[in-house]
Amino acid sequence: MSVLAKISIEEFSVADAAELVQLWRESFEFGVGVKDPHPIEEQTKYLLAEVVPNNAVRVAFLERRMVGFIAASSISISQLYVRIGFHR
Repeated sequence: MSVLAKISIEEFSVADAAELVQLWRESFEFGVGVKDPHPIEEQTKYLLAEVVPNNAVRVAFLERRMVGFIAASSISISQLYVRIGFHR
Protein backbone atom coordinates (compact mmCIF):
# COMPACT_ATOMS: atom_id res chain seq x y z
CA MET A 1 0.00 0.00 0.00
CA SER A 2 1.36 3.43 -0.91
CA VAL A 3 1.87 6.23 1.61
CA LEU A 4 -0.83 8.25 -0.16
CA ALA A 5 -3.38 5.55 0.60
CA LYS A 6 -2.64 5.97 4.32
CA ILE A 7 -3.09 9.77 4.36
CA SER A 8 -6.38 11.29 5.42
CA ILE A 9 -7.34 14.93 4.99
CA GLU A 10 -9.74 16.22 7.63
CA GLU A 11 -11.38 19.49 8.55
CA PHE A 12 -9.66 21.37 11.35
CA SER A 13 -10.97 20.63 14.83
CA VAL A 14 -10.26 22.86 17.83
CA ALA A 15 -9.06 19.69 19.57
CA ASP A 16 -6.15 19.70 17.07
CA ALA A 17 -5.09 23.31 17.81
CA ALA A 18 -2.22 22.61 20.22
CA GLU A 19 -0.60 19.99 17.98
CA LEU A 20 -1.18 22.08 14.86
CA VAL A 21 0.47 25.16 16.38
CA GLN A 22 3.48 23.10 17.49
CA LEU A 23 3.82 21.61 13.98
CA TRP A 24 3.41 25.09 12.45
CA ARG A 25 6.15 26.59 14.64
CA GLU A 26 8.61 23.75 14.11
CA SER A 27 8.08 23.75 10.34
CA PHE A 28 8.38 27.55 10.17
CA GLU A 29 11.58 27.58 12.22
CA PHE A 30 13.07 24.75 10.14
CA GLY A 31 12.17 26.36 6.81
CA VAL A 32 13.09 29.96 7.65
CA GLY A 33 15.96 29.23 9.98
CA VAL A 34 14.86 31.55 12.79
CA LYS A 35 13.13 30.98 16.11
CA ASP A 36 9.48 32.04 16.08
CA PRO A 37 9.29 35.08 18.38
CA HIS A 38 5.59 34.71 19.22
CA PRO A 39 4.48 32.95 22.42
CA ILE A 40 2.53 29.72 21.84
CA GLU A 41 -0.58 31.27 23.40
CA GLU A 42 -0.44 34.23 21.00
CA GLN A 43 -0.06 31.97 17.98
CA THR A 44 -2.94 29.76 19.15
CA LYS A 45 -5.17 32.82 19.56
CA TYR A 46 -4.17 34.00 16.07
CA LEU A 47 -5.00 30.58 14.63
CA LEU A 48 -8.43 30.50 16.23
CA ALA A 49 -9.36 34.19 15.79
CA GLU A 50 -7.89 34.96 12.36
CA VAL A 51 -6.82 31.90 10.39
CA VAL A 52 -9.75 29.55 11.06
CA PRO A 53 -12.60 32.07 10.57
CA ASN A 54 -11.14 33.39 7.31
CA ASN A 55 -10.02 30.15 5.67
CA ALA A 56 -10.93 26.55 5.06
CA VAL A 57 -8.42 24.68 7.20
CA ARG A 58 -7.60 21.07 6.39
CA VAL A 59 -5.24 18.85 8.33
CA ALA A 60 -3.29 15.92 6.88
CA PHE A 61 -2.82 12.80 8.97
CA LEU A 62 -0.63 9.81 8.19
CA GLU A 63 -1.85 6.84 10.21
CA ARG A 64 -3.47 9.28 12.69
CA ARG A 65 -0.28 11.36 13.07
CA MET A 66 -0.64 15.01 12.05
CA VAL A 67 1.81 15.64 9.20
CA GLY A 68 0.67 18.98 7.77
CA PHE A 69 -2.04 21.54 7.25
CA ILE A 70 -3.31 24.10 4.79
CA ALA A 71 -5.43 27.18 5.39
CA ALA A 72 -6.88 28.64 2.21
CA SER A 73 -9.62 30.97 1.05
CA SER A 74 -11.25 30.85 -2.36
CA ILE A 75 -8.53 33.16 -3.69
CA SER A 76 -5.30 32.32 -1.85
CA ILE A 77 -3.36 30.01 0.43
CA SER A 78 -2.77 31.65 3.80
CA GLN A 79 -0.78 28.90 5.51
CA LEU A 80 0.79 25.66 4.28
CA TYR A 81 3.06 23.72 6.60
CA VAL A 82 4.43 20.17 6.65
CA ARG A 83 5.89 18.35 9.65
CA ILE A 84 9.70 18.18 9.67
CA GLY A 85 10.80 14.86 8.22
CA PHE A 86 7.90 14.76 5.74
CA HIS A 87 9.27 17.37 3.32
CA ARG A 88 10.03 15.87 -0.07
